[in-house]
Amino acid sequence: MLFSLLRSGLWGRPDASLPAARPLSGKAWEEVLALAERQTVTGVAYLGLHHLPEPMEPPVGILVRWAAKADAIERRNARMGEALGELCLLFRQNGISPVLQKGHDVAAMYAHPMLRECGDIDFYFTSEEEQAEASAIVSGHGCRVRRAPDGSDCYSWNGIPVEHHRRLLDIYSPFRKKVAERLESEYGFEDSQIVAGAASGSRVLVRVPSPMLKLLMLNLHILKHAVGRGVGLRQVCDMAVACAFLHDEIDGNEAESLIRRAGIRKWTRVLQSFMVGCLGLDPGLLPYQDFSASPDALLDLIISGGNFGRFVPEAADGEASSLRRKINTAASFLRNSGFSMTVAPEETLSVFLELLSGQRRSAD
Repeated sequence: MLFSLLRSGLWGRPDASLPAARPLSGKAWEEVLALAERQTVTGVAYLGLHHLPEPMEPPVGILVRWAAKADAIERRNARMGEALGELCLLFRQNGISPVLQKGHDVAAMYAHPMLRECGDIDFYFTSEEEQAEASAIVSGHGCRVRRAPDGSDCYSWNGIPVEHHRRLLDIYSPFRKKVAERLESEYGFEDSQIVAGAASGSRVLVRVPSPMLKLLMLNLHILKHAVGRGVGLRQVCDMAVACAFLHDEIDGNEAESLIRRAGIRKWTRVLQSFMVGCLGLDPGLLPYQDFSASPDALLDLIISGGNFGRFVPEAADGEASSLRRKINTAASFLRNSGFSMTVAPEETLSVFLELLSGQRRSAD
């Protein structure tokens, strides 16, 4: 039922497979709602409820709770939009033009952007000097900035988590890092006007990756988390929506060549198979036609871990010590390695080495 709701919510039409389904009990609907929350797709699934025939609808009590959660998602998106606008203005006033990664840029490609659940604001900086300057600026405005093991700077802006990154494409293989730099230089960035909030209608001028670079960034981001702690449905929904939204701006042969250069052809085949088979993406909207793999292993990984693997038993312990969290992260890599080594062995080994290197730096 959750996947049926997602297919309806993503594409704005009743799911073709729904007539074969039976009405669910109240208890089963509780489980559907809980799973949607774990996968951070509550808002998109809520849109899918509107396409259900009356006999299939959940009990009124669940509908009311779901509507309240959808309203909370919209309100948080509005607050994040305001924070994004304030930060972009602040940086521009100081001669800095960071690139927005995912977030509101991805949400803008959804039919109902405010119902796409947001995480944090991610900015990419093209130089260490610019990242340091931006972090110094927000520090001067009272933000407590901390350095993460991967070199990112993290802080809170009016209650909204923000991260400053020095990596746009999650390519960790030492043999392909130069490829990442060349791809960034080849495809570059563009300015975009993004709606900051549904209520105000105000827009924020931001730099975002060009269409081809954006698709590769989303693809690699999913792979990084599938290799590591785990990945949720929201990230794959983002990729599916981006494929549909950007289709007319993507050359299939060029996209296939780019995927080969990044060394992720086998992984991309699985990802595209999942988007077509599980999320109902029209195969004609794929960047290029390659979806012959089984999506089952990726489906198992997504359902077992939830958003970023936070719902495996050991990750649920929010009181765990720093050492225990590091052990849990390593355990996630090992648990997912049976899948990741099959579809992306080069990246899997490189991400694990990067993790170890980052933990050593944090210990130093």
